[in-house]
Amino acid sequence: MGLFNKLKGTLGINTETNVTTSENTISLEKCKISLEKTIVSLTKNANQTLDNIANVVLCLDVSGSMSNNISNGDVQSLLNILMPIGLKLDDNDNIDVYTFDHRCTRYEGMTLKNYSNYIKKNRISADGGTSYSVMLERIAVDYRESGKTLVIFITDGETGGDQSICEDIIRKLPSNIFIQFIGIGSSNFSFLEKLDDLDGRDEDNTGFTKATNIFSMSPEQIYESTLAEFVYWSEVI
Repeated sequence: MGLFNKLKGTLGINTETNVTTSENTISLEKCKISLEKTIVSLTKNANQTLDNIANVVLCLDVSGSMSNNISNGDVQSLLNILMPIGLKLDDNDNIDVYTFDHRCTRYEGMTLKNYSNYIKKNRISADGGTSYSVMLERIAVDYRESGKTLVIFITDGETGGDQSICEDIIRKLPSNIFIQFIGIGSSNFSFLEKLDDLDGRDEDNTGFTKATNIFSMSPEQIYESTLAEFVYWSEVI
């Protein structure tokens, strides 16, 4: 079943329902159309579609510096925009969700039934420091045998003191996993840039996008930032 049919009334979801963001109002219907346009552009020279092609996983930084973005609704608005990616790429019609600071936690999958108030329902808040390695290790274990997997890894700061561990994890990452790092905020993200160009790997299994203010980006810009490098990886893997 295609994305457009999935979003119709069979699950009792009004696809025209608007979701209020901090700066404007975005409907799920408009987001899915934006995603379809982005995918057409990204795959026009590729011998593949993205229908049901991969598990979709969100790893969300909830360290202390993310507190304002969570409390003011910006993070929920971002989840609303990301939801169609799970419906398009994942045959389970969901996005697996983890949060991390210096620990990591897995939550229930994000679906059409629960996405619109996901942050509030799961009482997600921000606290603690930032450690990429605890999250990366968990992903490597949980998705080792899961087929193609797109991990959307969103953080607003550099990891603390575990850079060499992170590099080792990325070099040994199972070949079915691709991680798209998205750096938000004012950090320079030099370490994420290093991971994106890391040597000693059989395949280029990471991407990096710096989105200084992702919450002001259009859905099309977010989709392109999230999927562009994954499309290339999934074609050659």
